[in-house]
Amino acid sequence: MLSGKDYIKKSLELNLFFGRIMKEHMIFMEAGLLIIDSTSVLGGDQLKVKGIFRG
Repeated sequence: MLSGKDYIKKSLELNLFFGRIMKEHMIFMEAGLLIIDSTSVLGGDQLKVKGIFRG
């Protein structure tokens, strides 16, 4: 059984790990979108600016 401190540490590490994966996916998706999909590109930029996927 994990102590409260260990649980919090592992939870934060896991959250950061998946946040980095999401950020990488956003970068690849943004690179693959065409100019005609500019609203999708702008939406991804707004998510990055808001800091939802920091890492």
